[in-house]
Amino acid sequence: MTEDITAQQTRQRLLDAGLAVFSEVGYHGATIREMAGRAGTNIAAISYHFGGKDGLYTAVVRSAFALAAGDLSTSLPSSDLPEERLRRLVRALVCGATDDTLDIQRARLLAWDTLERTTRGMTWSAGYQPPFVATMSHAIADVLHTDAAPGELSMLAIWLVGQCLAFQQVRHLLPEREAQAMMDPQVRDAIAEVVYWLARAGLAAYRGEPELAAHGARMAAG
Repeated sequence: MTEDITAQQTRQRLLDAGLAVFSEVGYHGATIREMAGRAGTNIAAISYHFGGKDGLYTAVVRSAFALAAGDLSTSLPSSDLPEERLRRLVRALVCGATDDTLDIQRARLLAWDTLERTTRGMTWSAGYQPPFVATMSHAIADVLHTDAAPGELSMLAIWLVGQCLAFQQVRHLLPEREAQAMMDPQVRDAIAEVVYWLARAGLAAYRGEPELAAHGARMAAG
């Protein structure tokens, strides 16, 4: 039992160290020596727990983005109307974690992951989607009430997730006073509501409903 607990603790330390290093320098800039050192363990532990650098990176990204989605696959009541489920999902992604460090690391990791997959041809295993993208795809499909192709839903999900997570990234580019203001729960809720109505407008336009699209744009404008 003690050995199992120790192994779990080592694995979590490696995940934490991996998130810190990958978010700072990306996949290609990270070294297993640096991550093992920050975790207070040896290089062999990365191979033992994750099969190497690739396995650790995949685990870090999946873990970080599962947290970003707030485990919404279980926290969103299935009885909610599709529009309300979408609102809850947008709010969870915009508001993010209360841990400011985790916010920064997730935002940087997302930026690095997007950049390196685009410029270096990195790919996920067939059929895999980051948890928040898969959850958003299902929510969008319910709102659209259509049998859209999986590729279309993924495209729409990535677009909307990007709008949500952008506020975690942009906040750290603002002057200190404005950045602190964005930590206020009421401010984040207001931003989430704007993003939600912009999303409704965009999805309505995509579905070919100009009146609903115009309504969503008016609601977003307040």
